[in-house]
Parts: sequence; structure tokens; C-alpha cells
Amino acid sequence: MVICTSATGTTAPLLLKLDIAPEQTFFDVVRQIMEQEAEASADSVSLSQLNDHLKPEGPLYRVRFFDSTSVDSDPKASYTTDMTLFLLAHPTDTTAARSTVAPLYLQMAYNSLLFTQNRVSALLESLLFLLSTAASHDASHPLGSLPLRTPSQVKTLPDPQADLDWCGFKGAIPDIFSANARANPDSVCVVQCQPEEGQGIMDGPSRGKRTYTYKQIDEASNVVAHALIKNGLERGRHGVRGEKRGDGSLRDGYPQGRRCLLRCR
Repeated sequence: MVICTSATGTTAPLLLKLDIAPEQTFFDVVRQIMEQEAEASADSVSLSQLNDHLKPEGPLYRVRFFDSTSVDSDPKASYTTDMTLFLLAHPTDTTAARSTVAPLYLQMAYNSLLFTQNRVSALLESLLFLLSTAASHDASHPLGSLPLRTPSQVKTLPDPQADLDWCGFKGAIPDIFSANARANPDSVCVVQCQPEEGQGIMDGPSRGKRTYTYKQIDEASNVVAHALIKNGLERGRHGVRGEKRGDGSLRDGYPQGRRCLLRCR
């Protein structure tokens, strides 16, 4: 596991590579992070040097944890990540002592094209629940048994131990999609967001749209399939990244920009 955090007394980011196992305790992980931070701070390497050495296909990190209790936040820190979590301390008039800790709180900056406010609120709720649960257990309690689902989320999230009704399996998504395309060829399958006429790149989310029917998507997918076979694609496991409903269309409930990204992949 690789996480990005901040070095003590500076806004310079640190990349930490952690080896986390379910049997480790919460404090085992904290101790490992502190040791890795000390080692990384003693031999600091800039992100540009890491990029030149590793030559990654994408960004080195998407999420950053920033300790703002000892140094002011870098206002540009959240521009290069999809999500930045800031740890901050409430101002207090009490004289700081070795045994006292100022009240802490969390603040998050996130990419609203990828995450809705409800999704971010749920993430923060899970994080706070994990921390409070870990604090209420003995230090030797294994990390893997700490719950991530809050009581309110248990009511809405699927039960992983519930019967999945495999006997009622209706078929693979491509078969379901083809059946829907035959039954409802003129129904809207995809709504693609795009800038409307006169809208600039800095004018906020795209306000224009273009729709595609099931028939159009089915015909286009057949063209792609025949082209892949013609160019040597053989039978086997092949994946297309995206999030879909059972009828083969893209899942609702995501920000408009994210649905565009999913449809283009």
C-alpha cells in the first residue's frame, strides 16, 4: 500500500510504502507509518525525481493526507490530487503542554467531477467510525476485524453474507443488453455530456448533451467486435472498465463529468 502524506514542518509530500496485513493492530500500522515517515524525511526525494526514476503510467498518488497541525496547508496541495484530507487543530487559549492535545478535526478537498458530496460524506463517516472504533478497543485488537460500515450504512449497503440467488441468474450483461436492444431499440441508452454552443472550458460542467439509443450502441458494439476479431482478438477474458446496471447501461447516481469519463473508457 502506498500513501502520500506530509513531512514534519514542511509542505513537501512524502510517499510511504506500507505492508499492511489484517492481523496487524491499529497501533502496529501507526508505528509503521511513523517509522517510514522518519526514514523518508531523513532521505527526502522530490516527486519529480521519483517520477523520472519510476516512470509510472499515471500519477504516483491520487489521495493525500496532510498534517496541518504543525505547518500551514499548501493551498496548491489539493490541485494535484483527486482527494486531500487535512488534519487541523482548533485554536485554543490553553497553554500547550506535553500531556495535552488541542482538539482536532478533519477537512477534505476533493475532485467534484469524480465524487459527489454524498459519497465524500459517506467516506468521512466511515473514516471517523473506524478511528473511534479503534480507539475503543484494546491496542492488541487486529485491524482486519475493525468495521468500516457505519450503522446507517448497514441499512443501505448489500449484505455480503446474503443469498445471491445464483439459481435465478438471468445471464451475462452482454446477453441482457442485446435482449434489451431488441426489445427497446429506440429507448435512450447513453446520454453523453458535452459543452453546449458557446460554452467555454472554464464555464463549469458541460450543459449540452447527446443521446444514443440501444439500437445505436448495439450496432456500434458489433462493429467494434468484428474489428477486434479481424485484428486477432481470440476468445477469452477481456475487460472494459466502467460501471453498469444489470441491463447493460451505465449506472446512474454519479457526477455528470464522471459519467462522461466512464463512457469514454
